[in-house]
Amino acid sequence: MTPERLSTGNISLSLSNGNLVGMTTSRDKVEEIWAQLEYYTMIPENTEIFLRSKGITANIKIQKISKELTAYIQQAKNFFTYAQNSDYRSSPLLYYYSFLNLAKAKIIIEHPEYAGKKFKHGMYRKIESGKLARRTLGVRKTRPSLKSIEVFNELYNIKYGSFLPEEKSLNIKDLMGYVSDVSQEYTRIFGKTSKISGVKYYLMYDSQRRKSWTTLAIHNAGKFNNYRSTFKDFFDDFEPVDISSLTRNTTFGISGFMTPWYSFYQSKTEYDFIGTDGLSIWSHDYQLKNLIGKYFQYSVYDQTNGFEMLEPLNSTRRVPMDETLSIYACMYYISEIVRYDPESLNSFLSDKTKDGWILKSFIESSSSTFLIRMASWIIGDDHVLETR
Repeated sequence: MTPERLSTGNISLSLSNGNLVGMTTSRDKVEEIWAQLEYYTMIPENTEIFLRSKGITANIKIQKISKELTAYIQQAKNFFTYAQNSDYRSSPLLYYYSFLNLAKAKIIIEHPEYAGKKFKHGMYRKIESGKLARRTLGVRKTRPSLKSIEVFNELYNIKYGSFLPEEKSLNIKDLMGYVSDVSQEYTRIFGKTSKISGVKYYLMYDSQRRKSWTTLAIHNAGKFNNYRSTFKDFFDDFEPVDISSLTRNTTFGISGFMTPWYSFYQSKTEYDFIGTDGLSIWSHDYQLKNLIGKYFQYSVYDQTNGFEMLEPLNSTRRVPMDETLSIYACMYYISEIVRYDPESLNSFLSDKTKDGWILKSFIESSSSTFLIRMASWIIGDDHVLETR
């Protein structure tokens, strides 16, 4: 294994798709998130400025989209509030309708031409029984000739620039692997580790050589060896390194008993200093985003992680998926059981079964994670939240 390069200093960095904004609040975190959304959608002058910043400049379009946007956010908040005050056996239906309205808000911002059109779920529950591991969802893609929009696949297309194939199914077990709130439950029930790996991201530099490079500590990185072709660009440029105990403890803050869970990598690429002593932080971010591509997301809660690296959906369908879309799809599936299959509802959600145990945890914990991720996606800032 390659030894680490000697550095004279380091900087901890965070990788983000937007502007990373730290939010510290003394009130309920959910209330704070809704306040952020309402700032952009409930105050007319702010809404106009916001929509113009998204490239919507025609006054007629702004007026039309503003009305829809305000309505979607208000409905989303109402459904979310009702869900919080409901039993977990009925709240998935309310949570899903909150999610749906947030999704519609995102879609009309990105596609103003869709304002006024009919929205459909874009998914359907496949009628299957038995263990949760066997349950699947089908997806539908919007047809240009139709006047309705299939929400889920439109969201996927906005996120990744392509649609999911309609002939394929989404397995609930695969989707649950992206939900950080039930990562421990997921491991216990399915015997698999979470599809999310926290990454500590440091820019290392050598003042004598006037060079900088990237060093990463990736949690449970072994799983990515199963996807060497998917992450070929990353593994071509990042080499595994033998990190000293001093660097491990003082730079990465990883204690001895946690070391086996981490693998360390440094970039082969180095960047020259800018001017006298400037560091090209942008170059390091750009490098990582290019190498990891669609398989990263920012960290919502854990500020010790610079970002999170994601597995593909599964070994046979190597397509990207993230926490936002996974929570959305799983909540839709459970809402369908609540709405259309009441006779099996109690057994499906029974906390006396393993499947019911993870589903109860998912319903009660993942909604606020979805809300902050979706709100950040709508606004264009990536919010990291901590309670004061």
